[in-house]
Amino acid sequence: MAAFVLALPTWGRACSSMPDLTAAGLIAALKTAPSGGRTGAFSGLAWLAAVKPGGANDAAVQPKLQTFARSLAPTNLTLTGCDPWNRGSVGVLLSEDYLRTVADGSPDATVRHGIHEYTVRLAKGQSQSGTIGHGGAAQHADGSLHGSISWYGSIIITKNR
Repeated sequence: MAAFVLALPTWGRACSSMPDLTAAGLIAALKTAPSGGRTGAFSGLAWLAAVKPGGANDAAVQPKLQTFARSLAPTNLTLTGCDPWNRGSVGVLLSEDYLRTVADGSPDATVRHGIHEYTVRLAKGQSQSGTIGHGGAAQHADGSLHGSISWYGSIIITKNR
């Protein structure tokens, strides 16, 4: 099993002394583009963090990363099945990839729209008390948003002085 450390992808991208980490480990560990969901998002972040712009593997990895990021960018995400763990992880990858495209001078509108979809749906999935739980809040009977999360209640801690 290959092991690698995740770092914030934008750290060191402009640093000319940053080594091209993909030469031995990353391409061997990830021979094909990552798959969807939280695990795939973390793999995509590893690709993004490890490839030095203009480095030896940049031309091979960036098209795969762009294809993967676009495959995760929904055109119309529903509120149903609001899984904050997957949606948050994918949102981080899409955001980092979008920042890469901005830095490269060609912002990716498809990825930007995907960021919007994830962000809005996560916000709409919050409960009336601001929690999100593991699946988002149910809608009220009238269809309005920010209902309760039926499988657990909010915890309110007060301290008497």
